[in-house]
Amino acid sequence: MRADMQKYLIHPIERPVDDSEAKVDLIRSKDNPIMGCFYESCYYRHDYVICDTMYALPYVEFFCFSNTAHDNHNLGATLSMDIGGQKFVTDKNCMIQVPAFVPHGNITITDVKSPVFSFVTGEGREHT
Repeated sequence: MRADMQKYLIHPIERPVDDSEAKVDLIRSKDNPIMGCFYESCYYRHDYVICDTMYALPYVEFFCFSNTAHDNHNLGATLSMDIGGQKFVTDKNCMIQVPAFVPHGNITITDVKSPVFSFVTGEGREHT
């Protein structure tokens, strides 16, 4: 592979995939100097607390949750997330855009019937 193409590679799986794990990180980058953003992709097989705190970032954050079983619009699980003081709960595939400086968090996936794929991204480079 050419050296100049190396900088565009998405990071590989961090550890072997094991069906017994509740969460498997597929892609994770907290500091991508080429894209100037962070991104994280995860695959949830079981109920999981994604984030147990509220936080606000100085930029827009974009979340996507999708069923991997291609079951129409059903998520195959229940997603719960607090956004701006209101609780958001759905069992449908969804995309959520959280505006800059809006507190959000307490994100959980429950009642998992089929694996759920998630993707989150934002402009910042300080995300943890």
